[in-house]
Amino acid sequence: EGSVAVTNLDVHINDPRIDPIVDFLIEHQPPQDAGFRHGVTLPYLQKNARLALQSKDLLETLGLRYYSEEIFLNNVAPYAVFTEKRTDFRQYFFQNLRGLVLLELGTATNNPSSSSRRDQYLSLITAVNEHVWSIFRNSITNEAQEVRFISAPPNEINNYSIDEIVNGTHTNGIPGSSCTGMAIYMTAAFRSIGLPTRAVGTPHWNRPKRECPEGDQSPECGNHNWVEVWVPSESRTTDSDDAATDDDDDEMGEWVFLSPGDGAPINSGWFAPVPLKYQVFAGGNSESKNALHAVYATSWKNYMDEDSGKSMAGWNKEERNRDVPADYFIMEWQSSRDAAINAWDVTRRYSANLVGGDIERMSEVEIENERQAKDDEEETYA
Repeated sequence: EGSVAVTNLDVHINDPRIDPIVDFLIEHQPPQDAGFRHGVTLPYLQKNARLALQSKDLLETLGLRYYSEEIFLNNVAPYAVFTEKRTDFRQYFFQNLRGLVLLELGTATNNPSSSSRRDQYLSLITAVNEHVWSIFRNSITNEAQEVRFISAPPNEINNYSIDEIVNGTHTNGIPGSSCTGMAIYMTAAFRSIGLPTRAVGTPHWNRPKRECPEGDQSPECGNHNWVEVWVPSESRTTDSDDAATDDDDDEMGEWVFLSPGDGAPINSGWFAPVPLKYQVFAGGNSESKNALHAVYATSWKNYMDEDSGKSMAGWNKEERNRDVPADYFIMEWQSSRDAAINAWDVTRRYSANLVGGDIERMSEVEIENERQAKDDEEETYA
């Protein structure tokens, strides 16, 4: 399991770190779970907190955890992503991915000059993305079974639980899911080894009418989901005592994105840069006219009510291209307002990274003109 000896990581049931995690999860949990419903009992929450701490302890044993406690609580500790059925998933993922963590990070612990800690972190993300889709085994043959992408009609309920994905409950016995379930699966896996992760998506692609003649009702303009993983900045990948306590999270790292299940490298996928760069910033207003074409990232805590006007990602109203707290994550498969899955509007960050520079929202005319120019260029060289 790598070159670093790791002792017993079991977290005792009376560990004083458990209660603050449980309190945070209860305070900010979705309405569907309130009052210990749907299996979200106190013992369930305590077990989830113990296993989240186990993963954090593993990274700290290897000299790595370059994120704040707030990021841990909001993006590692949560027991769910959307409104999927609540199940136990952490221990199985942890047991099957622990060796990979030791292999990727343990080498750098014994030989710090081999590569930067940030590079090791990125290497681990890539390795997990390659490995995690085949860690479950058939209960009869004991053969590895691959979790694969299985397309579903646009906007249908497909936020399956880990158990439903692995057992093929809604996919004719074949392990897999469409994009939403795949994002849930990947988020759960990365969180299980202590990597801050969140699901990201857009309710509808902002494509032109020639591609989506029925507008948002056209299949080509349906919803899509993927994931983001927090990566430390180069300046924070040191062994200083304050590396994981600094409150300025933007200075500590950044979110990178992954397209679940297709083998694409970090910060790439079939949807980037097009059509992703044409999505429209909604300013966090999930009921505005632009809301259905914005890009959202999940959040356990609702940051809309922060008194300081300063978000976890360092955003304030005078800055652009930062993540903006949103009313809620728009899920086209059910009533998003009632589900109240907290979120960030991350559209401007994607626009700036994909297009370049500090841009304002492109107008519909500008978008159409750019698309037409691209089409003309392709026809010229066809």
